[in-house]
Order: sequence, then structure tokens, then C-alpha cells
Amino acid sequence: MRTAPNRPAKTTLRRALPVAAIVLVLAAACSPPRVNVKDAALTSLNLQGLAARIDLGIFNPNTYSVPLKSVEWRLDLFNAAFTQGTVPFTRQIAANQNADVRVPISVQLRNAAIGVKKLLSGQIIPWGVMGKCNFNTPAGPIFVEFNKKGRWNNPIRGGLKIPGFSSLHPANAPADPIVADLTPDGEGAVLVALPSM
Repeated sequence: MRTAPNRPAKTTLRRALPVAAIVLVLAAACSPPRVNVKDAALTSLNLQGLAARIDLGIFNPNTYSVPLKSVEWRLDLFNAAFTQGTVPFTRQIAANQNADVRVPISVQLRNAAIGVKKLLSGQIIPWGVMGKCNFNTPAGPIFVEFNKKGRWNNPIRGGLKIPGFSSLHPANAPADPIVADLTPDGEGAVLVALPSM
């Protein structure tokens, strides 16, 4: 009496092949979003810390939306590492659309690698931002890197023109405390006091 041969391996293989094919199709059909740094701005600077923002432009070339899960970033000042962090997002980048994403940065100077004196002493602050955007796709998680360099005018050492006020310069400012808060369009900006160095 002949018994039917046992064929579990072939059956499992046949079931696995369609799944693998689907994964390959999804991977091939998923194009990574394009990310560029539109701007990086210094929005606040004082003896305690600084605040800045990174404005990213993200284009999703796919026919379906792609979730942005987080942005990992690093900020360099004076060509040296200053600080880094991760900002979580729950943002859908719509199909075939551009999206503006703002990444806030807030740093206490006592936790930064660069000393307060170096940061506040120059009229120009060279900066560099780099990092990556983490997305979820049907083919799995992917990331897209970004980087850009530039220079900020130091609002403390270089003086600051404010709508409705005359130009305020450190030489004419009161002695205590030091505050420089900037907004993107300059409205509502305040520069008050600079201690002598």
C-alpha cells in the first residue's frame, strides 16, 4: 500500500512566494519623499539659552499619503556640534503634495557644548543643520536625510532694528539683563539690555 508523500515544505513555499512578491511590488512602487531645508532661523537668544527653528519642505511623489513619524536633527555652531534632538510628528504628507514642516529647537546654554562667551561675542554665528525625516510606508519605515549651512547675524552683538524703535545697539543698552527675542517678520521683537563684557 502506497502512502501519499508529505509535502509541507512545497506548500509553505508556494504560500510565501505571493507574500514576497507583494512586498517587492510595494517596495518598488514606493518612492522616498524629497526633503529640503527651506530656512533655519534664530528666534531667541539670551544668557540662559536659545531658540531656533528649522523649516523643511517635504514633497511626497507617491499616489498615497505617507506618515511623517519624527525628525531627528543636529545643530552645529561655529563648525562644531552644539546640540541635537528628536521631534515626534503625527503628520500625513498627502499624495503628490508639498508640505511645510517646522521643527522647533530650544536649548539651555548650560547643556550645550559651546560656551556662552563664544556664542555671544561674535557678530556672525555660523550654523549648520542636519538630520533625517523618518516615514512609515507600505514597504516599511524609511528615512530621508537633510542638511544645510548658513550664517546668522548675532542680534545681541550686531544691534537690532525693531519697527517703531530706533536701532538698539549693545553700546546704548542698559546693563541688566540680556534678552533678544525675534519673530520671523520682525514684529514684536524686543532687545533689552546687554551686560558689559
